[in-house]
Amino acid sequence: MAERTDLRPRCITYLACGVILVVLAPQTSDIATIWVSDASGVAVFEYPVLARVLYLAERAVAPSRLGIALVNAAVQIVAAVCIISLLRRNRGRHSLWMAAPTLMLVTVNVEGITALLILLAQVSWRRGRSAASGMWAGMGAAFKLVPVFILPPLIAASSWRAGVRTLAAAAAVWLAINIPYVLIDPAGFRFPYQFVLRRQDVQGTIWAVVGLSGELAAVASLITLGAACLATAVAIWRGRITPESGCALTLLAFLGTSKLWQPHYLLWALAALALTAVPVLSVRCLEVANLAYFFVLWRQLPPDSQALWLRPVGAVRLACLIWTAVAVVRSSRPDVKSGEQGSSAL
Repeated sequence: MAERTDLRPRCITYLACGVILVVLAPQTSDIATIWVSDASGVAVFEYPVLARVLYLAERAVAPSRLGIALVNAAVQIVAAVCIISLLRRNRGRHSLWMAAPTLMLVTVNVEGITALLILLAQVSWRRGRSAASGMWAGMGAAFKLVPVFILPPLIAASSWRAGVRTLAAAAAVWLAINIPYVLIDPAGFRFPYQFVLRRQDVQGTIWAVVGLSGELAAVASLITLGAACLATAVAIWRGRITPESGCALTLLAFLGTSKLWQPHYLLWALAALALTAVPVLSVRCLEVANLAYFFVLWRQLPPDSQALWLRPVGAVRLACLIWTAVAVVRSSRPDVKSGEQGSSAL
């Protein structure tokens, strides 16, 4: 019944709120202020090569900070609309995406395109197109690293031939995009990955609770995320959960174990959750907690007060994420173990 409800007004409202957000506070748009300085004072770009290309294109259209923020907002809204169409054509729960309050954050970074590439990789896998699935995942990894983490679930659900095709296609596309960048600007290629290891933004994460930051938090994050991905792959291989649920779980694991969980990151997981049977209630509670974190983060409070508020809101957000992950597992009903690759598409 919920799928028959006209959700267009709600979706348009959330997207309009996202545009209003970057108009009133363009500093919330990371893509508009993404150049940072390395130790030598040289301006470098925080994200991988395709995100840099997108930024340069947006800057060419509108060179001011507000102009870049608005152009990027338009691009991300187009990506969000494409996700709706893709979900509808592939029996996904487009209502879960269209009615998501988190859509108001799609304008502040490149998460709309990232979520679209993740969804394209999953849909291609479900259609039995393993090479195309790897291609989209590799392209996504050249845009933002997170699409890499849907590869273990997809490969675990594939035959060895299909798994090799998926992995080879992802690697080939990523290398084809990045090798020219390495040759032209090796320091610019390395910087995003070095920056991730060095950054100290652990506020509102599990690592802030245990007192880890910087490279220690990065190593702990990689270890726990790797363990979560391995456990998910094993569960898929044994037929305990569906590959779609596995993809959603690895993305949720990335959020929960990362030393930086920006509120707009949740959009990645929402696209993947729309291919699962997870109950709506847990997802919406996670979204509300995530938006509460966003508004606390951006309030003009003294640093000490900000930290005081971020910890409890971050704890609630993490609890809601765990609830959602458990709900994904409980609602996962694999019908048959995947054969050649993804032939059990819904």
